[in-house]
Amino acid sequence: MSTIVAVTGSPKQAKQSRTCALVNDFINSLKSINSNHISEIISLSESNIGQCRGCMTCKKTGRCVINDNLKEVKRTVYNSDMLILASPVHFRHVSSIFQNFVERLLVDLHTFEYLGKPYLNIITTNGSGEDDADKYLTKIGYLLGAIKIGSIYKSDNDKFNEHNFKKTLRLANDVLNHNKKLKPGIMNTLYFSSMRSIIKENPSYFEYENNIWNQRNWFKKSYAEIFKEKQISRTAAD
Repeated sequence: MSTIVAVTGSPKQAKQSRTCALVNDFINSLKSINSNHISEIISLSESNIGQCRGCMTCKKTGRCVINDNLKEVKRTVYNSDMLILASPVHFRHVSSIFQNFVERLLVDLHTFEYLGKPYLNIITTNGSGEDDADKYLTKIGYLLGAIKIGSIYKSDNDKFNEHNFKKTLRLANDVLNHNKKLKPGIMNTLYFSSMRSIIKENPSYFEYENNIWNQRNWFKKSYAEIFKEKQISRTAAD
């Protein structure tokens, strides 16, 4: 049984959101292929996640001073087998509530908390900006340590790309069923190596992150080595 978790950034309620509707279409299509897939959609507009205060306390302690549901959301994402990052386009970018969610993940973006997790982007737009939003979500995915398997767009101005939808659907199903071996890309290696150097060279600024990397012994390892260790550990657990 595999778990798919989608984080959706529409400011509308889930029932009124085209972004949530497209996410549901994708997940339901996955379930029609394999009924063992289970899912959870986290609608940020309906979640109790406060605005980042920019206090940087998390960089010292690893914990946020805001008492809300972010910890539960992060736990749900961490325990998933596949992550979907979804947002409508707002002025050639993701929505403000999705951006706030990313800001609240600050230390996770420095410690690659979801290293090796497959993810995909789902983006809706009234007319344009999907490429910019996709590039941003892709960067966030890489900084989380996740491995991208595709992107799905839906624009009011263009015909929906059914071929890409089905292609991404098949790939996602194959990855979840372990019929397709998940492989890190060159961007996973580059983002990991770059962050490793930045944190190692600035230990006082990245106080919490530096401690985490030392505890995990990651300063001496590559992304590929850690990914392989996680795969072996997951196989042993199964």
